[in-house]
Amino acid sequence: MNYGLIGEKLGHSFSVPIHNAFGNPDYVLKEIPRDALAGFLKAGDFKGLNVTIPYKQDVMPFCVLDEAAAKIGAVNTLVCKEGKIFGYNTDAYGLSSMMDLAYGEKNTDFIGKNAVILGAGGTAKTALYVLRSKKIASVTVLARDVKKAKENLNDEAVAFESITEPSQDVCLRTDIIVNTTPVGMFPKADAVPVDLSLFPNLSAVFDVIYNPLTTKLIAQAKKRNLIAANGLYMLVMQAYKAEQLFGLTSAQPGQKVYEDLKKRLENTVLIGMPGSGKTTIGKRLSQSCGKEFVDTDEEFTKTYGITPGECIKAEGEKAFRVKESEVVRAVSAKTSCIIATGGGVVTVPVNMEYLKQNGTVVYLKRGTENLSSEGRPLSQGDGAIENLFRVRSPLYEAAADRIADVAEGDIDKTLSMVLSKG
Repeated sequence: MNYGLIGEKLGHSFSVPIHNAFGNPDYVLKEIPRDALAGFLKAGDFKGLNVTIPYKQDVMPFCVLDEAAAKIGAVNTLVCKEGKIFGYNTDAYGLSSMMDLAYGEKNTDFIGKNAVILGAGGTAKTALYVLRSKKIASVTVLARDVKKAKENLNDEAVAFESITEPSQDVCLRTDIIVNTTPVGMFPKADAVPVDLSLFPNLSAVFDVIYNPLTTKLIAQAKKRNLIAANGLYMLVMQAYKAEQLFGLTSAQPGQKVYEDLKKRLENTVLIGMPGSGKTTIGKRLSQSCGKEFVDTDEEFTKTYGITPGECIKAEGEKAFRVKESEVVRAVSAKTSCIIATGGGVVTVPVNMEYLKQNGTVVYLKRGTENLSSEGRPLSQGDGAIENLFRVRSPLYEAAADRIADVAEGDIDKTLSMVLSKG
């Protein structure tokens, strides 16, 4: 191989499309069993590699380390030249770039601040290196096993506390939190490593997780209007730096690759009244964007063997909503989709939390006089649609990232509004 990513289990890696976008068509994924790693590295039959867990420390004895990799104690990029393997850590560049983007490249915002790192693994070492480079005042590591965390980081200048019971002093003085744990990653996206309400003076939260695009931790931060960023930009920028080390000229700047990837991965979630056109518009969007179309009502029928309307009539709305939430949760784990939701999905707050993990929510607003009630039991009866709209309209508007008025008889105009960033 010339270029690629090595690891024990690579799963659903985004690395190939990212490096392809940087002008490297030869980039591939290669899973290597632990007992074969040494032989692979000694053979040196590659030009440039990225390294992921669990091998970021294991490759170090085979490398000539640069300063950052040596200080951090982890390598994620290898370059083979003149019979030697050189080891680098571009994760630090990626994390630093992510922080700079969130702060608007004002590194002075870090000076004198107090930071908390969640977790004490290899990525925590990277976070510690980056925070110190930005002249942070103090760092406290919160971990489940404090003794093991101290042994792993082996840094006398760092304070260590339990992540389950952080002291009031640490909570009160913390300005910045960096999550380096896998807590909150799909498929366990409901979890958070800490409760942000414990930290009243926070200004910024960074999460190295990029799947989902918005973790529950980041969602909490955004709800408080804090500076917040996930790991997708870090992933792209560490790849950008690796390509430079490989000696390849990038055809695209890192920001452009990131924006294109984010746009491709993000779901567009359509909410609105029953009969507002979510399915029709969703299918057209699917065709124009080249993304999979998913209808939560159809997924409900596939899952339970009964339509939403039939379920409401047979079991009642409350039982239906419980089942619908399970469908929404499963659908929300997808990426690169156009998702049409049931009209009442907004009545259960957790549904919107699920849908916003990977999606931008668009409210299709349509006059009640143009809404169909056919096959929709909650919309039938005199004044039923108007009453539903009165109750749900504030919920739709509160949940929406943007609102698109449905243009009667002009679906292209509606599509344009849905896709608009305004």
